[in-house]
Amino acid sequence: MRKTRKILATLLTFAMLFSIFVGTSLPVMAAGPIAGSTLFWELNDDTLTITGIGDMPNSWRIGTPSPWYNNNIKEVIISPGVTSIGQCAFVQCGSLESIAIPASVTRIEPSAFNGCTSLTSITIPDSVTSIGAQAFENCSSLESIAIPAGVERIEYDTFRGCSGLTSIAIPANVTNIGHSAFYNCSSLTSVSLPGRLAGNLNSSVFAGCSNVEISYRDTSVVTLDATGGSVSTTSIIVLIGARVGELPTPTRDNDVFKGWYTAASGGVPISSDTVVTSDVTLYAHWGIKGTDSGVEFRIENGVLKDVNLNGSSKVTMPNSVTSIGSYAFYG
Repeated sequence: MRKTRKILATLLTFAMLFSIFVGTSLPVMAAGPIAGSTLFWELNDDTLTITGIGDMPNSWRIGTPSPWYNNNIKEVIISPGVTSIGQCAFVQCGSLESIAIPASVTRIEPSAFNGCTSLTSITIPDSVTSIGAQAFENCSSLESIAIPAGVERIEYDTFRGCSGLTSIAIPANVTNIGHSAFYNCSSLTSVSLPGRLAGNLNSSVFAGCSNVEISYRDTSVVTLDATGGSVSTTSIIVLIGARVGELPTPTRDNDVFKGWYTAASGGVPISSDTVVTSDVTLYAHWGIKGTDSGVEFRIENGVLKDVNLNGSSKVTMPNSVTSIGSYAFYG
């Protein structure tokens, strides 16, 4: 009898331990390389971390989803070095509440966050210049979002069905908004658009937004003339009355960039704090710098300005000097 009681006690102990084990929610652990890329993913409990350098693949679909699909993910951390968020990367991740996107990301591909119904906010870095169609479709809890200044197109259905969206910042550079981009964003009350879009919106863009008031703001074009050099962009769009901001630095062979000015010769120098009041063309000013035998000279807009001799003394040349003969400063 005593032996039987001991066996029963042992079995009862195992049963209790088993019930505790089964009733405890253990972290979901999964990890591996992301096929078709140089990236790696790791899922720890409800947090997904993506690391590596390069783009996410664009091969995912609802029928062939990402490896972390439907895993009750609540948080996503994307490490610096990842350069894009792939198509359908987080589609229908209905538990996703927050995501950290690094400045290395330049593209958000179509349907990347489609159906993320628990996502309330997202910060898109200024590095992003392209947001694909349906990227945030049916993110019904999303309340606000700011589109980066480098984005020029808002594709079709991008924010369709974002019924909780109350505000959105649309930058001056946007030149086109696709059909149904904000369809059924029923909580939107006001939207300010660049003036160039007036009369150029498809009737479906804000269909279902019964409370929205659309206003248009004036913009100006700042044209950049590199005066024989090259520059990454030849024009930017700036709101009238706003600061021009940081301008790109042009390059020209054997020359030193001196700054942007309001005239090709002379003019007023421009800084990032300069306020734009109308369309304007800015001109690059250049200086020529030579270092032969320790002699440095500088020419601005075709006029020789000064000469440095071996870094120990300086000769300032009058505007009338346009050439220097051989061996003029020898010895």
